[in-house]
Amino acid sequence: MTEVPEQEALRLEIENLRSQLRAAEHEVLTSRDYAIGLEAETSRLRGEAQTADAERAQALDDLQNARRELESIRTSISWRVGNILVRPFSAAKRSLRNR
Repeated sequence: MTEVPEQEALRLEIENLRSQLRAAEHEVLTSRDYAIGLEAETSRLRGEAQTADAERAQALDDLQNARRELESIRTSISWRVGNILVRPFSAAKRSLRNR
């Protein structure tokens, strides 16, 4: 009659092991889902970083173009002549402000 309690103990052990296996399988699936989510987030962030890099490069190009245009304006004859014509009025304005 010792076989019946041994069989019952084995059955309980098998049931316990199956339960542990199901829990481990669930943990694996949960971990896989989490990893897939992280991969998607990483991909999204890489795309945002590439977009930001492209926007930064464009902004730097725009800044360089604006600096070149400003330099071109400042070296133009029109600018220099206008500067010469306005200078006396600017000096008069300054002197009136300082009184």
